[in-house]
Amino acid sequence: MNRETNHIPDANLPDTPYKGLEPYFESDAPFFFGRESEWKIIADNLMATRLTLLYGAGGVGKSSLLRAGVAYNLMKVAKNNLAEYSAPEFAVVVFNAWQDDPLKGLIQQVEKVIKSLLSSKTFASLSLSLKLDQILEIWAERLDENEGGGELLIILDQFEEYFLYHPNEQGAGTFAAQFPRAVNRPDLPVNFLISIREDSLAKLDKFKTSIPNLFNNYLRVKHLDPKSAYDAISKPIEVYNDFSDGEPIDLDEGLVKVVIDQVSQVVKGGIGLGISKESRVELEKQIEPPYLQLVMEYLWKEEIENKHGNSLKLKTLVDLGGAKKIVSEHLNRQMKLLREEEGEASVLAVARIFQYLVTPSGSKIAYPLKDLIEPTGWTENQLRKLLYKLTSERYRLLRAISKSSEADLERYEIFHNVLAQPILDWRKQYLLDEEIHKRNLAIKQSLPPGEGILEEIVRAEEESELEREFRVKCDQLKFYSGQKDVLEFIERRTAQQPDISEEDVTNFLNKPKGDAGTFYRLETLRLLGFLEITDEGHGYGTIRYGLSPRYREYLSKTKALQTD
Repeated sequence: MNRETNHIPDANLPDTPYKGLEPYFESDAPFFFGRESEWKIIADNLMATRLTLLYGAGGVGKSSLLRAGVAYNLMKVAKNNLAEYSAPEFAVVVFNAWQDDPLKGLIQQVEKVIKSLLSSKTFASLSLSLKLDQILEIWAERLDENEGGGELLIILDQFEEYFLYHPNEQGAGTFAAQFPRAVNRPDLPVNFLISIREDSLAKLDKFKTSIPNLFNNYLRVKHLDPKSAYDAISKPIEVYNDFSDGEPIDLDEGLVKVVIDQVSQVVKGGIGLGISKESRVELEKQIEPPYLQLVMEYLWKEEIENKHGNSLKLKTLVDLGGAKKIVSEHLNRQMKLLREEEGEASVLAVARIFQYLVTPSGSKIAYPLKDLIEPTGWTENQLRKLLYKLTSERYRLLRAISKSSEADLERYEIFHNVLAQPILDWRKQYLLDEEIHKRNLAIKQSLPPGEGILEEIVRAEEESELEREFRVKCDQLKFYSGQKDVLEFIERRTAQQPDISEEDVTNFLNKPKGDAGTFYRLETLRLLGFLEITDEGHGYGTIRYGLSPRYREYLSKTKALQTD
């Protein structure tokens, strides 16, 4: 599966070889770099294993990796097979439309992909009474009718949205029932890959009983390392130059190094580092792909599109104030645009909304529309129009993680984690400017200014942030059987000792040695922020967990309040 970089779909060059905050699709594959080893590992697992679980942090680039990496390159092989042997042997189906009926949508997507791949053939319609596994079996057979059929490789992307839109789905005619039936049928020539955000891993508890091998094969995607980031910056320019009729674009080597350094964060590695299952702890630099792409997209637009230059220079980055300033300016530009289009009342409403979508510590929270009505003082329809505007491609500040006419089912979050700190900085400055304006007005009117709204709001945030954060997280635990019991067990044990081993929890649960469910439960609690890994250990059962400092602080404050 060697990658060809000398093909541009439809022979059309995009305006910029960088994607900003948008994901890569199959058509963007010629410009997708820095993930070659990862998509190959994922592709090998998809082809060799009935079920693969792929997880990673939000914004790590899972969808781009699956579409522009795995799906694009595997389908290229399938099309070559079709041209050479008159049969593709396999087909890749990517599905992520979870809003409506997922069972119906998946079946339609399988049909669409195979009909497009085998466009010269016609197929009889299938009976509506057939089960999912039966339908998949028929379509797999149609891939190569002369040789007994082919194989379907199905990628279920953004799987966390299934739980968002269908949290209580059950019954014989649902995805919840028929998906496990297909996975568990050993003779079915279909492999599946579930891609899910790591903060939603715990929701897979829904399928733990119906799919016994759910956690047998899992891969974790991490952010880019410096070498991969270098390729993601430099190689798209090479492809662009190869197909551009204009003057070649030069890339300052110094710019590449500085951008990588400025968008890097030094982190402590952990379980599932990269695509490997190997456990180890080390300090390493990680780069969030959307952060990198946003910076490079902005530099391109500033230097190539606006100035009509032919070089991306370090000086431009310096003049713009660096990578962090570019991300901050992205937010400032959008808020300025909002003020021009909708007026100051909308900006004030957004400042109040941001208070709920980003915690003071920089964590993002998805919030229901109905809970934002009171703090903004807007009607439901007014607020929905504003939020819709902020989710549009023109703004890209928020994303709707549910679409419904019912306000209590409609939730919003910031477009990407990388915007969290700029949002905190902007909101603080906005409130400060408002406070100065109000005080100046009070002085002008010879009225006592009183206590400022900024101090009032900041104090309220400091007092409620921990409570709000863990109230939401504790509510989440209610949906996952056994997690609360494990947490309470760890709380009791760590009251006398600093941490606890994975084996201790396995024994508490009365599970056999090697039980994957123990790791799943502990990782769920860690990802939710209740636990931290204190020692990576050196084999099964030796990984040690303790309560996270933030959860300890929450427990301490809660007990103090109860004492008072």
